[in-house]
Amino acid sequence: MMEEEAELKQKVMRAGVTTISKLVVGEEQCRLKPWYEKRHPEEAPPPGPELVNWQLNHTEVVTKIVDSLQGGDVERETWISTDNPPLIGKTDVTHRIPGEFHIYEAKSGRKSPAHILQTEIYMFMARKSQPGLDGSKIVGHLVYPDQESTLTEQDVPQDLERKMEPHIRAILGPEVPRPVKNPACRWCWTDCPFAGKRSLAKTSS
Repeated sequence: MMEEEAELKQKVMRAGVTTISKLVVGEEQCRLKPWYEKRHPEEAPPPGPELVNWQLNHTEVVTKIVDSLQGGDVERETWISTDNPPLIGKTDVTHRIPGEFHIYEAKSGRKSPAHILQTEIYMFMARKSQPGLDGSKIVGHLVYPDQESTLTEQDVPQDLERKMEPHIRAILGPEVPRPVKNPACRWCWTDCPFAGKRSLAKTSS
C-alpha cells in the first residue's frame, strides 16, 4: 500500500518518511514530485519491472530479518505516523522485548545517507507516537544483504525537526513547488516537462 492510500484511510495528509529523508540529505532536490503525488495518486502508472525486482529483493531481506529474531513481539511492515510533524511511513520490521523497541529498516540496493536518516526518523516518530515506549530503549537497525548498522537515540540529530520542516511545508502546502530536474525525474509522473513517465501515466488511467 502506498503512503497516499494509508493517508486516505486516516483522512490526514502527511509527508512520506522516505521522501523527506532523501530531500534532507540532498539525494533528491525536487519537491514538486511528492507534492503532485499527494494530490493525484490515481494517476500513478502501473509498477514496472524495476519495482517488481526491488520488491522481490526487499522481501528477501525482510524475511531474513524476521527469521533471525527470537522471542518478544515481532511485527512486519507496520504503518507509523505522527501529527506534529505530519509524517507517515512504514517500518519494515519492529521487535519489542522487555525494556527495548527495535526498528529494522531493510535495504537491498546501494547504500545511501538517506537510509540512515530514514531509520533515525522512524526512531524519532516511534518515541513521539507510542506512549507505551516510555522507559524503553529504542534501537534502530539498518540492514543490507551484506551489512547491518545499529543506531541509538543519541544518533538521532537534535535538529531533525528543523531540517525536515521546510520540506514538509513545501510538500503539504497549497503553493505548487518549482520543478527541479534531478536523477529521480526518469521515474516521475508529475505534470512537469522533466517527468519521465508522464505519458505512461496519462494512458494508464
